[in-house]
Amino acid sequence: MMNSEEWSNEEKLKKLHEVSMLLLEKADSVLKENGIEYMLDAGTLLGAIRHKGFIPWDDDADICMLREDYDRFIEIAPELFDDDFGFILPGQKDDNKFYDFVPKITYKKMNVTQAGLDDSFYNGKYSNPALDIFVIDKVPDSKWGQALHTKLLIFIYGMAMGHRKKIDYSKYSKAEAIVIFVLSKIGKLLPLDIIATMYDYVAKMFSKKNKKWVMSTHSAMDHFGDCYQYDWYKERESAAFEGKSFPVPCGFDGILKTHYKDYMKLPPEEKRVPKHLHFDMFETRRD
Repeated sequence: MMNSEEWSNEEKLKKLHEVSMLLLEKADSVLKENGIEYMLDAGTLLGAIRHKGFIPWDDDADICMLREDYDRFIEIAPELFDDDFGFILPGQKDDNKFYDFVPKITYKKMNVTQAGLDDSFYNGKYSNPALDIFVIDKVPDSKWGQALHTKLLIFIYGMAMGHRKKIDYSKYSKAEAIVIFVLSKIGKLLPLDIIATMYDYVAKMFSKKNKKWVMSTHSAMDHFGDCYQYDWYKERESAAFEGKSFPVPCGFDGILKTHYKDYMKLPPEEKRVPKHLHFDMFETRRD
C-alpha cells in the first residue's frame, strides 16, 4: 500500500473523482453488455445537470435502476467483477453486520475512511470507494399509502440498526431515539438476512402493480419519503458527465426539484464539503 499523507485534501478529492469515473465506466460497461438499464442518480445526476460532471465537493458516485432491472442485475452481479472491483449486497447470510441497504460496486485498489464508520467492525467491507446503486420501486398513489409504505420501510430499517456496532442517537429527536432503541433491540434478536428479506419484500410489494408513483427504497435515509412520478424514469436521455455521455431519467428536472428544490443554486460555502469520507486515511495499492 502507498500512504498518501503528502496529498492535499483537494488532491485526494480529485483522485476520488478519478476512481468514481472508473466505477461509473465499469458499471456502464457491464450493464450495457448484459442489457440492463440504469440512470445517473442523486448527487451524480445533479452534477451532470448543474456541473456537467462531478459536484466539486462530492465524494462518491450514484446510479439507480428500476426494480425489474435491479432484480436481473443482482442475479448475475457476483460474476461481473474482477480483482479490482467488488460488489456488496447488504444482508447476506454470511454477514450479520448492518451499515445500510444500499448495494455497491467497490474499487478494491484504494482504501479510504468513511465518515462515522468503524470499518474494522465490518472487516474492511466498506473501506473502498464505492458506486451506490439505488433501487426505484413503485409505491401507492395516495399520500397516506405512500406514508404508510415509507413507515414500514423505516420500521424494518430500525430493526436492522440492531446489527450496527453503535447507534448515534444524537442525530435523532428524543421520540425518534426511543423508537429506534426499541426497534434495534427487537432486530438484534433476528438474523440480518431475515430482516433484509423483509425489507426487500416490503420495498417491492407494489412492483407488479399499475402505479403512477415510485420511491428510491434501497437508498440513504434522507431519500425516504421522497416520491417521484413513474413517468420520469420510464424513458432515458443522455447527459454529458466529465466529457463522456451517461443515461439520465427523462424527468430529471422533476426528480431534482423534488429532492433538492432549487437545484441549480449552489449551497452555502460551509456546506460545500465531502459528505461521506474523511481524509485521515487514504491509501492506494501498488500493482
